[in-house]
Amino acid sequence: MAASKMYMIDMLQLQRDVQASSIAIALQTSRDDADLLQAFAEGLVFLHANTKPTVSSRVAERLLETIPEEHLPFCNPRGTA
Repeated sequence: MAASKMYMIDMLQLQRDVQASSIAIALQTSRDDADLLQAFAEGLVFLHANTKPTVSSRVAERLLETIPEEHLPFCNPRGTA
């Protein structure tokens, strides 16, 4: 999860936006995996709304590659692994 966290923080910092900074802080201060997964979701929503589709898709794909498998069902919007 640490690699996923650092990757998303880096992607958000590249945006130089107040909301992106707020999400990055939520990632940095997350207390457990549930908080971290929620912040990942918020980060992806932000990136989808504020970057080109290719950028947000690439970030989502990379994030899914780094999140441990036991957390993937929580990240899949259809609820399947």
